[in-house]
Amino acid sequence: MFKNLLLVTALTVGATAQPTPTEVKKEEIDIKAFIQKSIDDLQNGKSDVDEWIIRDRNQTATGESLSTIHVFTDINQSVEKNNTTPIAQIEDLGFAHDINYSKESFEATSILSLLNIQDLTESEKKLAKKVVDEKIVVMHSDYNLKDNKFNIVFKDINTSAEKATVVTKNVKLSGVYDIDNPLDNKVEFTIDSLDVIPFTAEFLGDYLKIKNLKLVSQSVVKNKTLDNTYNITIDLYDANITKEYSKLSNLDIDIVFGNLDADAYMELEKLRDEDPTTALESEKLQELAIKLVTSKGVYAEIKKLNIGELIVEGKNIGSANISAKVSLEENKELATMIAMNPLMALSSVKVDAKIELSKEMLRAIMKDKRAGLLAILPSKEVDGKIVYVIKYGKGKLTVNGQAL
Repeated sequence: MFKNLLLVTALTVGATAQPTPTEVKKEEIDIKAFIQKSIDDLQNGKSDVDEWIIRDRNQTATGESLSTIHVFTDINQSVEKNNTTPIAQIEDLGFAHDINYSKESFEATSILSLLNIQDLTESEKKLAKKVVDEKIVVMHSDYNLKDNKFNIVFKDINTSAEKATVVTKNVKLSGVYDIDNPLDNKVEFTIDSLDVIPFTAEFLGDYLKIKNLKLVSQSVVKNKTLDNTYNITIDLYDANITKEYSKLSNLDIDIVFGNLDADAYMELEKLRDEDPTTALESEKLQELAIKLVTSKGVYAEIKKLNIGELIVEGKNIGSANISAKVSLEENKELATMIAMNPLMALSSVKVDAKIELSKEMLRAIMKDKRAGLLAILPSKEVDGKIVYVIKYGKGKLTVNGQAL
């Protein structure tokens, strides 16, 4: 997903593609070769149902222009029963790119030039035409081979469609990606504000407001192990949609998947790229997945999951603070145990968690029948919050110090 996003918006696929052993190192190429490889990777990444094609490419000594077009092939339609010959190839998405480059960097402007999504209503088709005709979706990007940094800045939007006004401010994508070390990367997506305000009588009083949304992902490789971290923060999500009021404030989520087997991760990425439809039952996929999660010291951790205030459909759900860590104790037979029966690995699982819920949040959760187990767990109240400290190891579970 990330690869295609960068590729389409700014032709920075080279900053996201997973290299093969025969791939040219960045110090051996200039930015023109880098862009050419990016285009080759885009075209070579096609599947049975979708592909990207290049049109109208014009090159000069200092830059080039081209269009990237996504083509969807509907293999479900056929001339006759059991004939998978496609009869519908639809160009549904396209971008026009202008690129200026130097020896080690480039700057690009990309404009959404085609939006032909199927099964749209007449009003949605008018909106799609407006977006393309008025060049509403515009992206400015840059990438530097020397410091591996990239930036994509979306043009602010302030436009009125058939039934609503949409206003965005400072939508950006930035990060670091080293072509020589593809697993070492950082990506940050931010939105300062997004407002959707309907103006027809049908939706009078409805609105959607988002303030300061940030999504950050980072991968770091050390000694053949991989740490993936994800952080999501949002100051405010405030909406009144079809007269149902919802609000989320001060959300902060920080998650880490640590000490994963880096080689297995790369193989899984390669397997996914070669065949996105690989079934979960695939023997190769299962082998790689087991190798991924049984490396020494592997763990998954929610460092924090904080919710300042949550209102759903007009009902106050309250606040929550959660932290948890799940790890696997070292066991030479762990991979064999998981392959035979994942439940056999429970003896090697270790859990440490702390859950703090407002009383409103607890009451809301208890209304769900699936939360029945929560009612029998021993709880304690600290500073007006309901607290559960959960520990599990060597087959033993305690909650707030009481064995269960």
